[in-house]
Amino acid sequence: MILIISILFSMVFYLALSKQIKKRPSFFYVLTIVLTIFIIYYYRTSMYELYPKWVTTYLTGPFKRGAFSTATFIIVMYLGAVKKNNAIVKKLFSIRGEISIMACISTLGHNIIYGIYYFPKLFLDQASLSKFQLIAASLTLIMISIMLPLFITSFRCIRKKMKAFTWKKVQRLAYPFFIMIYIHVMVLYSTKLDKHMINIIIYTLIFGTYIILRIRKYIIDQKRKSEISRAKVI
Repeated sequence: MILIISILFSMVFYLALSKQIKKRPSFFYVLTIVLTIFIIYYYRTSMYELYPKWVTTYLTGPFKRGAFSTATFIIVMYLGAVKKNNAIVKKLFSIRGEISIMACISTLGHNIIYGIYYFPKLFLDQASLSKFQLIAASLTLIMISIMLPLFITSFRCIRKKMKAFTWKKVQRLAYPFFIMIYIHVMVLYSTKLDKHMINIIIYTLIFGTYIILRIRKYIIDQKRKSEISRAKVI
């Protein structure tokens, strides 16, 4: 349920501040960096021992576990799969690149918190990791290598210097990245299926619906292109 709450919170936040994010994206990037550094510090110094459990569960926990960044990536996913024919979608689509950058920054924080423990073991002591931990850590490294080009090319100043064809080609990496988010989560949840079954269903419904909508949009786009080509010939 944390994911659903994170998606709703993220949508309200981005919708309420869409104009400000578009006008001053750097401020929100810095804000995300500061928040990410604080979350890392919060867990590395065991600050959670000083605060009530609900603070860690509902405020810092979603950032540590990557729920906030995943929620933002889900919003970005769906923006590329639905029609831009209503005010909400148009508002969010206008800041799609900006919120992608914020999601990437938050994701790096999530990776640092867990990576400090798991990455050294992945390279130096694989025997200490379970099969699921080994797969999850390996997937994380692949996902980071895919995410970084997406992250860099999402900045407007970088995009303006790139050819449109090259930029679009790089951005297509988003599709395998989105799918790998789902696979990564399923690997983690498969260790305790009974405990995480509700979350597995939620993730499967969200990502399954996205795939259906994206395929539908692709078919519609291809049909439109075909009609335009035929019209030019005539």
